[in-house]
Amino acid sequence: MLRGAIEKVQGNTVGGWIYSPSVDLRGLTVLAFVDSLCVGGGKVEIKRNDLAEAGLDDGRFGFSFPVTLADPADGKRLIVKLEGSDALLVQATSRIVGAAGPAPKLPQGALAMTLETLQWMQGRGWLSQSDYDFLRFFRQLGVYDRTLTIPVERPDRLEADVRDPAHAVGELMGLMNLGSVETVRVNLPSTGDVVAFLKKQGTLPSVIALWARERARLDIVEGSHLQADRASSKASVEYALGPDRLLFIDARCTFGEQMLPPPPSGIEVFMNAAEVSPEAIAPFKTESAEMPKSPMRASAGARR
Repeated sequence: MLRGAIEKVQGNTVGGWIYSPSVDLRGLTVLAFVDSLCVGGGKVEIKRNDLAEAGLDDGRFGFSFPVTLADPADGKRLIVKLEGSDALLVQATSRIVGAAGPAPKLPQGALAMTLETLQWMQGRGWLSQSDYDFLRFFRQLGVYDRTLTIPVERPDRLEADVRDPAHAVGELMGLMNLGSVETVRVNLPSTGDVVAFLKKQGTLPSVIALWARERARLDIVEGSHLQADRASSKASVEYALGPDRLLFIDARCTFGEQMLPPPPSGIEVFMNAAEVSPEAIAPFKTESAEMPKSPMRASAGARR
């Protein structure tokens, strides 16, 4: 499994990092492409203390090299591939250079895969239709609501069961990361408190999931996680959450200006524990649990 990110495309330079726990990528070549045209290449050789501190061997997995762009605007479409491999890094999952506010963690795993790869996995039965839809539309919109209701299969059952939200979040975040994920759960009074909490983080989690014991709604600007100017005039869309529904949000998304009335018991915020600062969550009551290690297995109770 490859991990990495394009962290900047600035002027005529592209930079970032790429790592694999199973293959030593140090000294290998990465190539930059705009559509099918190769515009530059360089070595995976830059030592990065942040990667070493994160446990990635000696941290020598960074890259930075010049590129030749016919038009500066082409930089927005630039991708980086590992030479001789189909593995690639795309900017849709990378930090936008110059964006205001704290920098988010970069989505990895399934969220960093191309749409073609997801389609290939679904075609071979590795992804259920509901999981494929979840990954596809979440990448595109930056927000996705997921039902917790388990379909009624027996005619004598009058009410459907509802899945435990913490377990469902762990499975879906595990799907995103292609591995076991430990989640942290924080209760906040309102949407405004959720926004303020995220701003206080030195680094944003890549994804948050919201749940409430009562019906609640909030406004999200769809696709704002992919926009260089996140203070967009694009209209926000109202999304629902509640006891039978989770709301997943890319932390780079813009919340709508209208703060809707919060539910009486507040909003439960789920995050990947590895992406959250202990200092940031210290003032809050938290819960954590390690989730199953089979993220690619379809769950009958998780289907929309």
